[in-house]
Amino acid sequence: MKKTLITLLFSLTLATGTVTAQTNFRNIDFNEALKQSQAENTLVFIDFYTDWYGPCRKMSKEVFPQKQVGDFFNAQFVCIKLNAEKEGKAFAQQFNIKAYPTFIIADQQGNAKVTITGAFPADAFITKVKNELNPELTPERMKQRYESGERTPELVNAYAMDFMEKKKYDEGYKIINDYFNSLTDKQKLSAENLFVFSRYTFDISDPKCQYWVKHINQADAKVKEEALTHIQKLYHSALSTYLSGYTFEENKYNEAEYQQTKKDIRSLKLDKKYRVSRNLVGIRI
Repeated sequence: MKKTLITLLFSLTLATGTVTAQTNFRNIDFNEALKQSQAENTLVFIDFYTDWYGPCRKMSKEVFPQKQVGDFFNAQFVCIKLNAEKEGKAFAQQFNIKAYPTFIIADQQGNAKVTITGAFPADAFITKVKNELNPELTPERMKQRYESGERTPELVNAYAMDFMEKKKYDEGYKIINDYFNSLTDKQKLSAENLFVFSRYTFDISDPKCQYWVKHINQADAKVKEEALTHIQKLYHSALSTYLSGYTFEENKYNEAEYQQTKKDIRSLKLDKKYRVSRNLVGIRI
C-alpha cells in the first residue's frame, strides 16, 4: 500500500537527543489568547487535537518539544492547545474542524488566517507554517511564478509540497525531479538544495539517492553529515525490508540487490559510523 509523503517522512525520522526547549502552550482559553496576542502584537496558534488519535500524540510528543519548533512558535505566536472533543468543542465547531490534528493560525480578531491539517516532521512543519503566511507562496501565486520560469529552492519546495498535500504525487515528484535534473553538480550538492534529497527521496533505488551515494565526498562537511544521516535512514529501511518475512513470503527477495545494499553500506562506512543494521535480526553485514 502506498504511504503518503508525510507518513514516509515520519517513518524515516530518528530520535534527535535530549530536548532543551519546547513549544510554550499556554494554559488559557481562546478568548484570553486573543487578548494576549493583542498585547504582544502576535498571532494565535491553536492545536486542535484529540486524546485518542495517533498523529495528535506524535505531534505532541515528538515535534512540539523540539528546540527548533519551540524557538519558532514561541517567538511568533500565542500558542494554545484545545481538545476538540472537550473544552475546545465549541471552538472546533466555530472553525469547522473536521480532522485531527488541525492547526489554526488566527489574527488578533479571531479570524482564521491559516488552516493546516495532519502531522508533520519538525522542519517540514515550520516550513509549512512559514509558507502559509507568505503571500508569495499561495497556490495561485506559486503557479504564476513557476509557470513564468522561476526556479528558486524555496518556490520549488513549497510548490511541490502543495501538490503532495493534495495527494497529487505525480505532479509533485515531477517538479522535484525536473528541478534536480536541471541543477549542476555543485548545485545538487549545495546546502540550499539538500531538501530535494532529504525531503523527497525515500528509496535507495531513487536516482537522487544513487547520485548522493556516488558524490557524497564532494559535498562540504556540514552538508555531507546531513546527507549521510538521511542515507543511513534509507539504507536501514532497505536492509530491514530485505530481511523481513514479507519479502520472503511474497518471493520478492533479490540476493544481488541485497548484496549491493551491503556493499554500499560498507563503502559509505555507515555500519561503523551509525551501526546501521549491523546486528539487524542477528545478521552481520
